[in-house]
Amino acid sequence: MIKKLHANTGLMVNKDKSKAYLSKNCKNKSDLAAILGVSVSTMPTKYLGLPLTVSYIKARHFTPLIDKCRSKVEGWMLQKLSMAGRAELIKSVLHNTLSYWALSFKFPNSVIKEFERLFSKFSWNDKMHAWNWMDICKTKKEGGLGIRRLSDINYASGIRLFWRLCTSNTLWANWMVSNYLPQLDWETASASILHSGTWKFILVSKDKALQYMHKNALSNGWVWTGNNGREFTYKNCWDLIRTKYPSWPFYTITWYSNHCPKMTICLIRALHGKLLIKHFFEGHWNNSGRYMCIMLAGYRNY
Repeated sequence: MIKKLHANTGLMVNKDKSKAYLSKNCKNKSDLAAILGVSVSTMPTKYLGLPLTVSYIKARHFTPLIDKCRSKVEGWMLQKLSMAGRAELIKSVLHNTLSYWALSFKFPNSVIKEFERLFSKFSWNDKMHAWNWMDICKTKKEGGLGIRRLSDINYASGIRLFWRLCTSNTLWANWMVSNYLPQLDWETASASILHSGTWKFILVSKDKALQYMHKNALSNGWVWTGNNGREFTYKNCWDLIRTKYPSWPFYTITWYSNHCPKMTICLIRALHGKLLIKHFFEGHWNNSGRYMCIMLAGYRNY
């Protein structure tokens, strides 16, 4: 077969970079490896930066990704960064590092909690947390810092996989449909214990995805309706499935054009009452809880 591939396409297998993965019940591994001219390896392994296992990946397989993010965070914590700078690193670097995995696998809840614990610890520079992580993860218009929750990112990724499966004509989509959905009926689609974890991940997102898409009777193709009839976008998908909160009245005052991020976040924390003023005063003065406020010309309990 390999010789026919070379004869028809001109492509040659690099045997130095190739390995054979054989069943544990195979009794002639060494003979088969000699015929193929490659070495024998075992699962799990890595392919294109992602873990490749016999079964669907478990929480333990995320350890290299957690260690990679923790290594980045530990290096950044040695630098004097403001909270605005740390929030930007979480959004632009750490989330991008996770997104490649999130588009392929469903993250276990224990892994999500571990990452959010790491992000929260980094956002406060390993000091006292004065602001709940759930509130920090609200959008800027809702009074947060615009950091997306990892559970929402992973859920939106599952809907994106479902959309790709319904609309693309790739080798992957055709194989998934022919093996798991031969009747093309999503209403009766189900998963058994023997089905792949990716198929189960897609089915978990199916019901939510079908709320924002329908089949066009004329073209027999799928149409995304969650973006006012426009094309499917990951950002719009995330905005549809996330938990929404009331608008924050001070959004236009804090996030104005040409604002200084460091001062803006300091102001937002002050407006939310999340500055550590009381704890600072208690460490330097008495513990009465009443301190003179010059601007208010009186006493106020901070």
